[in-house]
Amino acid sequence: MQSTANQFMVQISEKKVSACSEDTILSLCKKNRIRIAHSCDGNATCGTCRVTVIEKGKILPPDPDGLEQIIISDRGWGPEARLSCQLLAAEGLVLTIPSQTK
Repeated sequence: MQSTANQFMVQISEKKVSACSEDTILSLCKKNRIRIAHSCDGNATCGTCRVTVIEKGKILPPDPDGLEQIIISDRGWGPEARLSCQLLAAEGLVLTIPSQTK
């Protein structure tokens, strides 16, 4: 699929998926049957839906804040770690899913 003003491609692990800016990475994983843990179902309270940002894409996603930042700090994850339930899709974003979150 070719990118348009409303849709673009995001790469999650080895799979490229069509997305729009309102999509969270978790919603894209669920919609495209990409296996990722998510025990709180997207409420940013469990930390199980962690992804690693490999490339930030054309528009930089905002830095984590609130509950997401607390979880990332408490667990000692690096600056490339994000919660897929809080991270919005951005054109050119490339992510991996750590093996313990699958």
